[in-house]
Amino acid sequence: MARFDVFISHASEDKLEVARPLASLLLQAGLTVWLDETELVIGDSLRRKIDQGLASSRHGVVILSKAFFAKEWPKKELDALVARENDSTNVILPVWHNISAKDIVTFSPILADRLGARTDRGLHSVATSILQAVKRFGKSTSIDSDSAVGASNPRGHVGPKRTDQLMVEFIDRVAEVTEFNDEVIGVRTGLFDLDRLLGGLSPGELYVLGSRPSMGNTTVAVAVAAHVAISEGLPSLYFSLQARNQEMLNRLIASTGRIDRRGLTAGQLSDDEWKRLADAVDSVHNSPMYIDDSSPITIDEVLRRSKDVKEEAGAIGLLVVDSLEMLADDGQPDGGGTAVRKLGLLARELNCPVLLLAAVSRMAETRIDKRPMLSDLIAGEAIERNASVVVLLYRDDFYNRDSPSPGVIELIVARNRAGTTATVKLAFMKAIGRVENLAYPSTPSK
Repeated sequence: MARFDVFISHASEDKLEVARPLASLLLQAGLTVWLDETELVIGDSLRRKIDQGLASSRHGVVILSKAFFAKEWPKKELDALVARENDSTNVILPVWHNISAKDIVTFSPILADRLGARTDRGLHSVATSILQAVKRFGKSTSIDSDSAVGASNPRGHVGPKRTDQLMVEFIDRVAEVTEFNDEVIGVRTGLFDLDRLLGGLSPGELYVLGSRPSMGNTTVAVAVAAHVAISEGLPSLYFSLQARNQEMLNRLIASTGRIDRRGLTAGQLSDDEWKRLADAVDSVHNSPMYIDDSSPITIDEVLRRSKDVKEEAGAIGLLVVDSLEMLADDGQPDGGGTAVRKLGLLARELNCPVLLLAAVSRMAETRIDKRPMLSDLIAGEAIERNASVVVLLYRDDFYNRDSPSPGVIELIVARNRAGTTATVKLAFMKAIGRVENLAYPSTPSK
Protein backbone atom coordinates (compact mmCIF):
# COMPACT_ATOMS: atom_id res chain seq x y z
CA MET A 1 0.00 0.00 0.00
CA ALA A 2 1.47 3.36 -1.07
CA ARG A 3 2.15 5.71 1.83
CA PHE A 4 2.69 8.76 -0.39
CA ASP A 5 0.79 10.19 -3.34
CA VAL A 6 3.91 11.68 -4.92
CA PHE A 7 7.69 11.45 -4.64
CA ILE A 8 9.42 14.67 -5.71
CA SER A 9 12.64 14.02 -7.61
CA HIS A 10 14.79 17.09 -8.20
CA ALA A 11 18.28 18.52 -8.41
CA SER A 12 19.50 20.39 -5.35
CA GLU A 13 19.71 23.61 -7.41
CA ASP A 14 15.93 23.49 -7.93
CA LYS A 15 14.96 22.87 -4.30
CA LEU A 16 14.44 26.45 -3.15
CA GLU A 17 12.73 27.77 -6.30
CA VAL A 18 10.58 24.78 -7.27
CA ALA A 19 10.65 21.61 -5.15
CA ARG A 20 9.99 23.14 -1.73
CA PRO A 21 7.16 25.57 -2.69
CA LEU A 22 5.58 22.93 -4.97
CA ALA A 23 5.60 20.39 -2.13
CA SER A 24 3.94 22.97 0.12
CA LEU A 25 1.16 23.59 -2.43
CA LEU A 26 0.53 19.85 -2.84
CA LEU A 27 0.46 19.29 0.91
CA GLN A 28 -2.03 22.15 1.35
CA ALA A 29 -4.20 20.51 -1.30
CA GLY A 30 -4.32 17.29 0.71
CA LEU A 31 -1.71 15.10 -1.00
CA THR A 32 0.91 13.12 0.88
CA VAL A 33 4.36 14.10 -0.41
CA TRP A 34 7.81 12.53 -0.12
CA LEU A 35 10.49 15.24 -0.20
CA ASP A 36 14.01 14.46 0.97
CA GLU A 37 14.35 17.36 3.42
CA THR A 38 11.13 16.43 5.24
CA GLU A 39 11.66 12.66 5.32
CA LEU A 40 15.39 12.33 6.08
CA VAL A 41 16.65 12.53 9.65
CA ILE A 42 20.13 12.28 11.09
CA GLY A 43 21.51 8.75 10.93
CA ASP A 44 19.43 7.68 7.93
CA SER A 45 21.02 5.94 4.98
CA LEU A 46 20.38 8.38 2.17
CA ARG A 47 20.28 5.77 -0.58
CA ARG A 48 18.08 3.34 1.38
CA LYS A 49 15.66 6.09 2.48
CA ILE A 50 15.25 7.36 -1.10
CA ASP A 51 14.68 3.81 -2.37
CA GLN A 52 11.99 3.35 0.28
CA GLY A 53 10.38 6.65 -0.71
CA LEU A 54 10.34 5.66 -4.37
CA ALA A 55 8.83 2.28 -3.62
CA SER A 56 6.12 3.66 -1.33
CA SER A 57 4.93 6.50 -3.63
CA ARG A 58 2.22 6.16 -6.27
CA HIS A 59 3.73 8.77 -8.58
CA GLY A 60 7.06 10.47 -9.14
CA VAL A 61 6.98 14.20 -9.80
CA VAL A 62 10.21 14.67 -11.75
CA ILE A 63 11.44 18.27 -11.99
CA LEU A 64 13.31 18.21 -15.28
CA SER A 65 15.98 20.90 -15.62
CA LYS A 66 19.51 21.15 -16.98
CA ALA A 67 20.77 20.73 -13.41
CA PHE A 68 18.68 17.54 -13.06
CA PHE A 69 20.24 15.94 -16.13
CA ALA A 70 23.75 17.03 -15.10
CA LYS A 71 23.74 14.85 -11.98
CA GLU A 72 23.80 11.10 -11.54
CA TRP A 73 21.58 10.77 -8.47
CA PRO A 74 18.42 12.34 -9.94
CA LYS A 75 18.88 10.27 -13.10
CA LYS A 76 19.00 7.10 -10.99
CA GLU A 77 15.71 8.12 -9.36
CA LEU A 78 14.24 8.63 -12.82
CA ASP A 79 15.47 5.19 -13.92
CA ALA A 80 13.77 3.64 -10.88
CA LEU A 81 10.50 5.36 -11.74
CA VAL A 82 10.73 4.29 -15.40
CA ALA A 83 11.18 0.68 -14.28
CA ARG A 84 7.86 0.83 -12.42
CA GLU A 85 5.83 1.92 -15.45
CA ASN A 86 3.91 -0.33 -17.78
CA ASP A 87 1.20 0.12 -20.40
CA SER A 88 -1.51 0.66 -17.77
CA THR A 89 0.41 2.62 -15.13
CA ASN A 90 1.50 6.25 -15.35
CA VAL A 91 4.03 6.73 -12.57
CA ILE A 92 6.11 9.64 -13.87
CA LEU A 93 4.60 13.14 -13.79
CA PRO A 94 7.13 15.42 -15.57
CA VAL A 95 7.62 19.07 -14.65
CA TRP A 96 9.64 21.22 -17.06
CA HIS A 97 11.75 23.90 -15.38
CA ASN A 98 13.69 26.32 -17.61
CA ILE A 99 14.18 23.63 -20.21
CA SER A 100 13.06 23.26 -23.84
CA ALA A 101 11.57 20.38 -25.79
CA LYS A 102 14.88 20.04 -27.65
CA ASP A 103 16.70 19.65 -24.31
CA ILE A 104 14.28 16.91 -23.26
CA VAL A 105 14.89 15.03 -26.51
CA THR A 106 18.65 15.34 -26.03
CA PHE A 107 18.80 14.38 -22.35
CA SER A 108 15.96 11.87 -22.07
CA PRO A 109 14.29 10.63 -25.29
CA ILE A 110 12.01 8.39 -23.21
CA LEU A 111 10.32 11.53 -21.81
CA ALA A 112 10.21 13.44 -25.10
CA ASP A 113 6.62 12.48 -25.89
CA ARG A 114 5.34 12.99 -22.34
CA LEU A 115 2.99 15.85 -21.54
CA GLY A 116 4.68 17.93 -18.85
CA ALA A 117 3.65 20.83 -16.60
CA ARG A 118 5.76 23.95 -17.16
CA THR A 119 6.98 26.11 -14.28
CA ASP A 120 6.99 29.22 -16.47
CA ARG A 121 3.18 29.14 -16.18
CA GLY A 122 3.42 29.36 -12.39
CA LEU A 123 3.66 26.75 -9.64
CA HIS A 124 -0.07 26.97 -8.95
CA SER A 125 -0.65 25.78 -12.52
CA VAL A 126 1.88 22.97 -12.00
CA ALA A 127 0.23 21.95 -8.72
CA THR A 128 -3.21 21.94 -10.35
CA SER A 129 -1.94 19.69 -13.18
CA ILE A 130 -0.41 17.26 -10.66
CA LEU A 131 -3.61 17.19 -8.60
CA GLN A 132 -5.65 16.40 -11.71
CA ALA A 133 -3.24 13.63 -12.73
CA VAL A 134 -3.14 12.02 -9.27
CA LYS A 135 -6.94 12.10 -9.08
CA ARG A 136 -7.32 10.70 -12.58
CA PHE A 137 -4.79 7.88 -12.34
CA GLY A 138 -5.85 7.05 -8.81
CA LYS A 139 -9.48 6.28 -9.65
CA SER A 140 -10.58 2.73 -9.08
CA THR A 141 -13.29 3.00 -11.75
CA SER A 142 -13.22 4.32 -15.28
CA ILE A 143 -15.73 5.25 -17.92
CA ASP A 144 -16.64 2.37 -20.18
CA SER A 145 -16.07 3.62 -23.71
CA ASP A 146 -18.78 1.33 -25.04
CA SER A 147 -21.46 2.53 -22.64
CA ALA A 148 -24.18 4.96 -23.61
CA VAL A 149 -23.60 8.63 -22.95
CA GLY A 150 -24.67 9.50 -19.44
CA ALA A 151 -24.71 5.88 -18.27
CA SER A 152 -21.72 6.39 -16.01
CA ASN A 153 -20.92 9.09 -13.52
CA PRO A 154 -17.36 10.47 -13.29
CA ARG A 155 -17.80 10.93 -9.56
CA GLY A 156 -18.41 7.22 -9.09
CA HIS A 157 -21.94 7.61 -7.74
CA VAL A 158 -25.24 7.12 -9.53
CA GLY A 159 -28.51 8.27 -8.02
CA PRO A 160 -29.55 10.67 -5.26
CA LYS A 161 -27.09 12.13 -2.77
CA ARG A 162 -27.90 13.61 0.64
CA THR A 163 -27.00 17.26 1.10
CA ASP A 164 -24.36 16.37 3.71
CA GLN A 165 -22.56 14.33 1.04
CA LEU A 166 -22.85 17.16 -1.47
CA MET A 167 -21.62 19.63 1.14
CA VAL A 168 -18.20 17.96 1.23
CA GLU A 169 -17.73 18.58 -2.49
CA PHE A 170 -19.02 22.14 -2.09
CA ILE A 171 -16.61 22.99 0.74
CA ASP A 172 -13.71 21.43 -1.19
CA ARG A 173 -14.55 23.60 -4.18
CA VAL A 174 -14.74 26.79 -2.09
CA ALA A 175 -11.44 25.90 -0.38
CA GLU A 176 -9.79 25.31 -3.75
CA VAL A 177 -10.89 28.69 -5.10
CA THR A 178 -9.83 30.45 -1.89
CA GLU A 179 -6.47 28.71 -1.77
CA PHE A 180 -5.49 29.49 -5.33
CA ASN A 181 -7.02 33.00 -5.09
CA ASP A 182 -7.88 33.10 -8.79
CA GLU A 183 -11.05 34.39 -10.42
CA VAL A 184 -10.49 31.92 -13.28
CA ILE A 185 -11.00 28.42 -11.94
CA GLY A 186 -11.91 26.62 -15.17
CA VAL A 187 -9.87 25.96 -18.31
CA ARG A 188 -8.44 29.24 -19.57
CA THR A 189 -9.28 30.34 -23.11
CA GLY A 190 -6.51 32.93 -23.32
CA LEU A 191 -9.16 35.63 -23.92
CA PHE A 192 -8.84 37.60 -20.70
CA ASP A 193 -12.20 39.36 -20.59
CA LEU A 194 -14.03 36.17 -21.51
CA ASP A 195 -12.14 34.20 -18.86
CA ARG A 196 -13.00 36.78 -16.20
CA LEU A 197 -16.65 36.79 -17.21
CA LEU A 198 -17.06 33.01 -17.31
CA GLY A 199 -14.40 31.98 -14.79
CA GLY A 200 -12.83 29.89 -17.56
CA LEU A 201 -14.46 26.91 -19.24
CA SER A 202 -15.88 24.57 -16.63
CA PRO A 203 -15.37 20.80 -17.05
CA GLY A 204 -18.66 19.01 -17.67
CA GLU A 205 -20.38 21.96 -19.36
CA LEU A 206 -21.54 22.57 -22.93
CA TYR A 207 -20.63 25.90 -24.58
CA VAL A 208 -22.12 27.06 -27.88
CA LEU A 209 -20.51 29.53 -30.28
CA GLY A 210 -23.08 30.79 -32.79
CA SER A 211 -22.64 33.01 -35.84
CA ARG A 212 -23.52 33.74 -39.44
CA PRO A 213 -21.09 32.36 -42.08
CA SER A 214 -17.67 34.05 -42.47
CA MET A 215 -18.07 35.87 -39.17
CA GLY A 216 -15.01 34.28 -37.55
CA ASN A 217 -16.41 31.38 -35.49
CA THR A 218 -13.72 28.91 -36.60
CA THR A 219 -11.01 31.52 -35.99
CA VAL A 220 -12.21 32.00 -32.41
CA ALA A 221 -12.61 28.24 -31.82
CA VAL A 222 -9.13 27.47 -33.18
CA ALA A 223 -7.63 30.24 -31.02
CA VAL A 224 -9.20 28.80 -27.88
CA ALA A 225 -8.29 25.18 -28.74
CA ALA A 226 -4.70 26.19 -29.54
CA HIS A 227 -4.37 28.11 -26.27
CA VAL A 228 -5.65 25.14 -24.26
CA ALA A 229 -3.17 22.78 -25.94
CA ILE A 230 -0.12 25.02 -26.34
CA SER A 231 -0.28 27.42 -23.40
CA GLU A 232 -2.22 25.34 -20.86
CA GLY A 233 -0.67 22.02 -21.90
CA LEU A 234 -4.04 20.22 -21.84
CA PRO A 235 -5.14 17.74 -24.53
CA SER A 236 -7.44 19.46 -27.01
CA LEU A 237 -9.64 17.53 -29.46
CA TYR A 238 -10.99 19.39 -32.49
CA PHE A 239 -13.58 17.82 -34.82
CA SER A 240 -13.12 19.85 -38.00
CA LEU A 241 -16.08 18.85 -40.14
CA GLN A 242 -15.58 21.63 -42.69
CA ALA A 243 -11.81 22.12 -43.04
CA ARG A 244 -9.35 19.30 -43.78
CA ASN A 245 -6.35 18.55 -41.58
CA GLN A 246 -3.85 20.50 -43.69
CA GLU A 247 -6.07 23.58 -43.73
CA MET A 248 -6.41 23.32 -39.96
CA LEU A 249 -2.62 23.09 -39.59
CA ASN A 250 -2.31 26.15 -41.83
CA ARG A 251 -4.70 28.00 -39.50
CA LEU A 252 -2.86 26.86 -36.39
CA ILE A 253 0.62 27.72 -37.68
CA ALA A 254 -0.43 31.08 -39.15
CA SER A 255 -2.23 32.12 -35.98
CA THR A 256 0.49 30.90 -33.61
CA GLY A 257 3.32 32.42 -35.66
CA ARG A 258 1.42 35.59 -36.70
CA ILE A 259 2.02 34.76 -40.35
CA ASP A 260 -0.15 35.83 -43.29
CA ARG A 261 -2.09 32.73 -44.33
CA ARG A 262 -1.83 33.52 -48.03
CA GLY A 263 1.95 33.86 -47.82
CA LEU A 264 2.15 30.66 -45.82
CA THR A 265 0.10 28.76 -48.41
CA ALA A 266 2.19 30.14 -51.29
CA GLY A 267 5.52 29.75 -49.46
CA GLN A 268 6.23 33.47 -49.83
CA LEU A 269 7.62 34.38 -46.41
CA SER A 270 10.04 37.02 -45.20
CA ASP A 271 13.14 36.08 -43.21
CA ASP A 272 11.39 37.09 -39.99
CA GLU A 273 8.32 35.02 -40.92
CA TRP A 274 10.50 31.98 -41.55
CA LYS A 275 11.85 32.29 -38.01
CA ARG A 276 8.34 32.67 -36.59
CA LEU A 277 7.27 29.69 -38.69
CA ALA A 278 9.96 27.50 -37.10
CA ASP A 279 8.90 28.58 -33.60
CA ALA A 280 5.21 28.02 -34.40
CA VAL A 281 5.86 24.56 -35.85
CA ASP A 282 7.78 23.63 -32.70
CA SER A 283 4.96 24.86 -30.46
CA VAL A 284 2.20 23.10 -32.38
CA HIS A 285 4.25 19.92 -32.84
CA ASN A 286 4.83 19.60 -29.10
CA SER A 287 1.26 20.42 -28.09
CA PRO A 288 -1.25 17.71 -27.10
CA MET A 289 -3.73 18.62 -29.84
CA TYR A 290 -5.85 16.15 -31.80
CA ILE A 291 -7.64 17.01 -35.07
CA ASP A 292 -10.29 14.80 -36.66
CA ASP A 293 -11.39 15.95 -40.13
CA SER A 294 -13.66 12.97 -40.83
CA SER A 295 -16.75 14.07 -42.74
CA PRO A 296 -19.48 13.03 -42.89
CA ILE A 297 -19.55 11.82 -39.30
CA THR A 298 -22.48 11.11 -36.99
CA ILE A 299 -22.85 12.35 -33.43
CA ASP A 300 -22.50 8.78 -32.12
CA GLU A 301 -19.15 8.44 -33.90
CA VAL A 302 -18.03 11.74 -32.38
CA LEU A 303 -18.91 10.34 -28.94
CA ARG A 304 -17.01 7.11 -29.54
CA ARG A 305 -13.87 8.78 -30.86
CA SER A 306 -13.87 11.32 -28.03
CA LYS A 307 -13.85 8.50 -25.49
CA ASP A 308 -11.00 6.82 -27.38
CA VAL A 309 -8.92 10.01 -27.22
CA LYS A 310 -9.59 10.39 -23.50
CA GLU A 311 -8.47 6.81 -22.94
CA GLU A 312 -5.26 7.51 -24.88
CA ALA A 313 -4.49 10.97 -23.45
CA GLY A 314 -5.82 10.37 -19.92
CA ALA A 315 -7.98 13.51 -20.05
CA ILE A 316 -9.37 16.07 -22.47
CA GLY A 317 -8.93 19.75 -21.67
CA LEU A 318 -11.31 20.90 -24.40
CA LEU A 319 -13.46 19.20 -27.04
CA VAL A 320 -14.57 21.26 -30.07
CA VAL A 321 -17.19 20.24 -32.65
CA ASP A 322 -17.11 22.47 -35.75
CA SER A 323 -19.99 22.46 -36.54
CA LEU A 324 -23.48 21.24 -35.60
CA GLU A 325 -24.82 21.63 -39.14
CA MET A 326 -22.03 19.47 -40.61
CA LEU A 327 -22.84 16.40 -38.51
CA ALA A 328 -24.22 13.62 -40.68
CA ASP A 329 -27.92 12.87 -40.42
CA ASP A 330 -28.27 9.95 -38.03
CA GLY A 331 -31.99 9.50 -38.55
CA GLN A 332 -33.02 12.06 -35.93
CA PRO A 333 -35.68 14.40 -37.41
CA ASP A 334 -35.16 17.14 -34.82
CA GLY A 335 -32.77 19.48 -36.62
CA GLY A 336 -29.75 18.73 -34.44
CA GLY A 337 -31.53 18.68 -31.11
CA THR A 338 -30.45 15.11 -30.33
CA ALA A 339 -26.82 15.94 -31.14
CA VAL A 340 -26.90 18.94 -28.80
CA ARG A 341 -28.35 16.86 -25.99
CA LYS A 342 -25.78 14.08 -26.46
CA LEU A 343 -22.89 16.55 -26.48
CA GLY A 344 -24.17 18.02 -23.22
CA LEU A 345 -24.18 14.56 -21.68
CA LEU A 346 -20.75 13.80 -23.16
CA ALA A 347 -19.30 16.88 -21.47
CA ARG A 348 -20.44 15.53 -18.11
CA GLU A 349 -19.24 12.00 -18.83
CA LEU A 350 -15.76 13.02 -19.97
CA ASN A 351 -15.64 15.81 -17.35
CA CYS A 352 -14.39 18.34 -19.88
CA PRO A 353 -15.77 21.50 -21.49
CA VAL A 354 -17.34 20.93 -24.92
CA LEU A 355 -17.47 23.81 -27.41
CA LEU A 356 -20.06 23.42 -30.17
CA LEU A 357 -20.16 25.75 -33.18
CA ALA A 358 -23.67 26.41 -34.48
CA ALA A 359 -25.31 28.47 -37.20
CA VAL A 360 -27.39 31.61 -36.82
CA SER A 361 -30.34 31.98 -39.19
CA ARG A 362 -30.71 34.75 -41.78
CA MET A 363 -33.27 36.38 -39.49
CA ALA A 364 -30.43 38.26 -37.78
CA GLU A 365 -29.57 40.07 -41.02
CA THR A 366 -33.14 41.30 -41.58
CA ARG A 367 -32.92 43.62 -38.57
CA ILE A 368 -31.33 47.07 -38.62
CA ASP A 369 -29.03 46.00 -35.80
CA LYS A 370 -27.69 42.80 -37.27
CA ARG A 371 -26.34 41.50 -33.98
CA PRO A 372 -27.69 37.94 -33.48
CA MET A 373 -29.96 36.91 -30.64
CA LEU A 374 -30.65 33.56 -28.97
CA SER A 375 -33.83 33.19 -30.99
CA ASP A 376 -31.77 33.26 -34.22
CA LEU A 377 -29.92 30.04 -33.41
CA ILE A 378 -30.58 26.92 -35.43
CA ALA A 379 -31.68 24.20 -32.97
CA GLY A 380 -32.17 27.07 -30.54
CA GLU A 381 -34.55 25.29 -28.16
CA ALA A 382 -32.20 22.34 -27.66
CA ILE A 383 -29.25 24.69 -27.20
CA GLU A 384 -31.07 26.73 -24.54
CA ARG A 385 -32.00 23.54 -22.68
CA ASN A 386 -28.55 21.96 -22.72
CA ALA A 387 -25.91 24.70 -23.03
CA SER A 388 -24.51 26.46 -19.99
CA VAL A 389 -23.14 29.34 -22.05
CA VAL A 390 -24.08 30.67 -25.49
CA VAL A 391 -21.76 33.15 -27.23
CA LEU A 392 -22.86 34.89 -30.44
CA LEU A 393 -20.37 36.56 -32.80
CA TYR A 394 -20.72 39.89 -34.58
CA ARG A 395 -18.32 41.98 -36.68
CA ASP A 396 -19.59 45.43 -37.58
CA ASP A 397 -17.02 45.89 -40.37
CA PHE A 398 -18.40 42.77 -42.07
CA TYR A 399 -21.62 44.69 -42.79
CA ASN A 400 -20.45 48.31 -42.70
CA ARG A 401 -17.51 49.43 -44.81
CA ASP A 402 -17.25 52.65 -42.78
CA SER A 403 -17.58 50.92 -39.42
CA PRO A 404 -16.30 52.89 -36.41
CA SER A 405 -14.88 49.60 -35.06
CA PRO A 406 -12.80 48.08 -37.87
CA GLY A 407 -10.90 44.93 -36.99
CA VAL A 408 -13.06 44.25 -33.92
CA ILE A 409 -15.11 41.13 -33.25
CA GLU A 410 -17.79 41.08 -30.57
CA LEU A 411 -18.37 37.98 -28.45
CA ILE A 412 -21.91 38.50 -27.19
CA VAL A 413 -22.43 36.26 -24.17
CA ALA A 414 -26.19 35.93 -24.58
CA ARG A 415 -26.63 33.14 -22.06
CA ASN A 416 -24.58 32.41 -18.95
CA ARG A 417 -26.28 29.98 -16.62
CA ALA A 418 -23.79 30.58 -13.80
CA GLY A 419 -23.29 34.32 -14.09
CA THR A 420 -23.90 37.57 -15.91
CA THR A 421 -23.99 38.35 -19.62
CA ALA A 422 -21.79 40.88 -21.39
CA THR A 423 -20.18 41.72 -24.71
CA VAL A 424 -16.49 40.94 -24.96
CA LYS A 425 -14.57 42.74 -27.72
CA LEU A 426 -11.46 41.29 -29.35
CA ALA A 427 -9.09 42.30 -32.11
CA PHE A 428 -9.85 40.30 -35.26
CA MET A 429 -6.89 39.80 -37.62
CA LYS A 430 -8.34 38.24 -40.72
CA ALA A 431 -5.07 37.94 -42.66
CA ILE A 432 -3.44 35.72 -40.06
CA GLY A 433 -6.64 34.13 -38.75
CA ARG A 434 -6.15 35.29 -35.19
CA VAL A 435 -8.09 36.98 -32.40
CA GLU A 436 -6.39 38.87 -29.57
CA ASN A 437 -7.33 40.72 -26.41
CA LEU A 438 -7.98 44.44 -26.65
CA ALA A 439 -6.41 46.90 -24.25
CA TYR A 440 -9.67 48.56 -23.27
CA PRO A 441 -12.35 46.93 -21.07
CA SER A 442 -15.42 45.18 -22.39
CA THR A 443 -18.89 46.73 -22.32
CA PRO A 444 -21.33 45.07 -19.92
CA SER A 445 -24.79 44.33 -21.22
CA LYS A 446 -27.71 46.41 -20.01
